[in-house]
Amino acid sequence: MFWVTFLLEKMRGGSQKFRGLRAGKTLFSAPLHRPYTGQGRRVVTRRLVPARHIDYHRGSSKGRNSKMKCKHCNGSIEVTMGRRPTYCSGKCRQAAYRLRKEEARGSIPKEMAEARRWVRCDGKVPTGKDGRRLQWSKEENWLTFMEAKNADYGDGFGFIMGDGFGVIDLDDCFEDDGSLAPLAARVLEENPGAWAERSVSGQGLHVWGRMKHAVGYRQEGIEVYSFGRFIRVTGNEFQAGEAVLPELWV
Repeated sequence: MFWVTFLLEKMRGGSQKFRGLRAGKTLFSAPLHRPYTGQGRRVVTRRLVPARHIDYHRGSSKGRNSKMKCKHCNGSIEVTMGRRPTYCSGKCRQAAYRLRKEEARGSIPKEMAEARRWVRCDGKVPTGKDGRRLQWSKEENWLTFMEAKNADYGDGFGFIMGDGFGVIDLDDCFEDDGSLAPLAARVLEENPGAWAERSVSGQGLHVWGRMKHAVGYRQEGIEVYSFGRFIRVTGNEFQAGEAVLPELWV
């Protein structure tokens, strides 16, 4: 180890510093006014700056012990050194993260937003990153809600039916005066806790809830799906649902 240290010091500036180290001095203790040794060899000196002289706040004139506000609870944060903290505790950081997720999903039910059954789409056609039609039946192509919402391809996103979710798809739900058509009014009356949104056209409704795994069907102007179907989601809420999606009745 002695010879390794000796060789390293020879490479870094000569033996003058090495002799100083063996004499019990610090490695970079050569005085600043003696840039050369008696043999004419230059001594590279370095001075360490005490931590109390360093301003960790990137131009802030406050220096140490400045105070900031927590972005979640607005509580006071005492800053001593290092990076400027954003939150006063891990609890506030987690609460702020959950709040951002709630704001991002808007009116879409939490159960649906937490399911990894989302894909991007163009119109009503599932679309991949390359702009081509997506094989939406393959689970490896599914996204989380945040991934689908924040993607920069396609013009919207939708939900892959299954895993206990169901939807009642209704067309021509509104009369000329804006009131509900009798069929749509009956379906909503039978499912008061379901979440309903307007379709892309604005004239239809999607009534979301829970439903057993079954093959979809059309009957008397009603389409019902709970498996093997892609439904575009608009988030344009018409009827606010319960905190937990109820079973759908048709």
